[in-house]
Amino acid sequence: MAAGEKHEEESSGLIAKLTGPGTQVDESCCNSQNVNDPLKDETSKFSFARRHWKWILFGFLLTAALAIGLGVGLHNRSYKDGESTESKIIKSVIFASDTDPNDRNNTWRLNTGENYTMNLNAWRADFGTSKDRHYYFNITEITEVNADNAVRNLTVINGQYPGPLIEANSGDTIYIHVNNLLETNPVSIHCHGLFYQGNPFDDGAVSINNCPIPAGGNYTYKIPTSKSQWGTYWYHSHWSTQYADGVFGPLVLHSLDEDQLLGNYTGDRVMMVNDYYHDTASTYLSQYLGSGNENNEPNPDDGLIDGIYSQSSSYLVPTNDKKFEEALNFDPNAKQRIRVVNSGFLGTFTFSVDGHKLSIIEADGTNTEPVEEDSVDISVAQRYSFFLERENNNSSNFWVHARFNPFCFAYDATFDLDVRSIITYNATFSIPTDQQTWEYHGGDTSCLDYDQTKLKTLNETVPIVANGSTKPDVLVNLDASFQIGEYQLDKGYFNKYTWAPFSNTSSMHETLYNSNFKLDGVQNYVEDQYILNFEKRGQIVDFVINNYDDGPHPFHLHGHKMWVIDISPKGTFSDDMYDDKSNFNLQNPVLRDTVTIGPFGYAVLRFKVDNPGVWPFHCHIGWHMEAGLLLQVEELRDEFANFSEPTGWKDACGFDFKQ
Repeated sequence: MAAGEKHEEESSGLIAKLTGPGTQVDESCCNSQNVNDPLKDETSKFSFARRHWKWILFGFLLTAALAIGLGVGLHNRSYKDGESTESKIIKSVIFASDTDPNDRNNTWRLNTGENYTMNLNAWRADFGTSKDRHYYFNITEITEVNADNAVRNLTVINGQYPGPLIEANSGDTIYIHVNNLLETNPVSIHCHGLFYQGNPFDDGAVSINNCPIPAGGNYTYKIPTSKSQWGTYWYHSHWSTQYADGVFGPLVLHSLDEDQLLGNYTGDRVMMVNDYYHDTASTYLSQYLGSGNENNEPNPDDGLIDGIYSQSSSYLVPTNDKKFEEALNFDPNAKQRIRVVNSGFLGTFTFSVDGHKLSIIEADGTNTEPVEEDSVDISVAQRYSFFLERENNNSSNFWVHARFNPFCFAYDATFDLDVRSIITYNATFSIPTDQQTWEYHGGDTSCLDYDQTKLKTLNETVPIVANGSTKPDVLVNLDASFQIGEYQLDKGYFNKYTWAPFSNTSSMHETLYNSNFKLDGVQNYVEDQYILNFEKRGQIVDFVINNYDDGPHPFHLHGHKMWVIDISPKGTFSDDMYDDKSNFNLQNPVLRDTVTIGPFGYAVLRFKVDNPGVWPFHCHIGWHMEAGLLLQVEELRDEFANFSEPTGWKDACGFDFKQ
């Protein structure tokens, strides 16, 4: 063994002794905006720690100094305020023991109780001043992860699952510095629901508006946020099926304007709910896309709340003689906001809290008139905020239910669909004795989400053409379906087109640099890319979508929110229905970025052409997007052609990243 190698081993051992399994280490606290690209060490399972022992030791010492001298506590957020030294929060990278399975099972779990609980006073103190917010993501694979008594590998951020919370104030600029430490796979980060105004290059939609970060590479995403945008969002990988393997997390934009709309509240917590597979999603993909499969999506094996498996009566799940629990400790005197995100890949769930009413006050970053419900159905990629209204009850502990809908799966589910957590008002975390106070009917048979007609948008105006007509400037009819084509392959279609991703470039790259990539008129089909081209700023566009599939589709439009001016769980929309104004809500329909259209149903979705870029519109069930149920909106090309490209954006293309 070389002397240098021995020195590395001794140093990493010292770091292990200094930090221990629960210590949080800042590897990137002193980096510039460009994340370093460390050399790979294939011979060591602790290569990352060995390569960076000096930085780790420095980060530990710096952390101790800050904690003692400045009173800055350690948090699990990978956040740094580029303008305020006092508000820096040290990033955690927790290294598990390679030999102790208990450590392995412990240290990869993000402390969501701390990380997903927000300090409203701190963020409110920063209202009115736009700042740069820096987050540092190291993407790695962790092996032999046991979330629910089944061992699998995960692709994670900063060594932990699920991903850390990103927070900013409206008007801030978010920088996400991504270091891809994977050995073979690329990675991308898309902030779901953010507009990316002025920088569509960094939307993160692979093969559409950018190319992914190759294995061993790094890139900094710059996301400007609007003063007029706030609420609950999330981020995830937008390369193939990768986010199903762990590359996702919540994102929240705070705002004084939202505070004024909602009134004063003192508690704020985000909750991530996702379906969970026992193997990497790529292993299921080839089978799903195989000949004769007829769109039978792979069933998930479980459901998780904040990365925790906690179902039925066995809420505390033993793993290697340890028990892991998820419980939300609320102040009984606080007005509590809870933000729920469906970060899954396939399943819709019904959310409820025993002994509480749910007052809906936000959907997908849009504030709504309060609606009180016992339970709310939430489709993939959707977000809701609730004020919890506690009923007269002497109990201090209550079940939280995320009950997955069995009608959303191609096959009978093999897991307990009632995924649970606990709310406690006295920090005892005991098993609740009271059960649900509302009647559950087994789930909507059409796998629909919450009735969108009940949601009324606050403080927004539906765009209408100058003459007051119900019709838009541009009407696009889209028939969504699955069809068996050549070689008995079942693919998703908008009209007669199915999407196939580029393997080494992006649509935005091609439209800027390939003179043969021509768009002529509104509707175009070029090299397996179905692209709608809008060239006039301010145009009002309606997507009239008829779903001819026997399953629902939660459709998401990047770069925009959409007004749901008409929606029906059954039936077909025809253009002559515009003649009857009673068919539409043009006053205060819900405005959101992800809308579910039921099987053999339809929706009319309206948006305005005002955000230059190339934006995908796709079903957010991950399997369906991979099957081709995606089109693109190229918007105001003459404007984004004059935008300054981020450093490294153009150079990221040119390698084979097709899975």
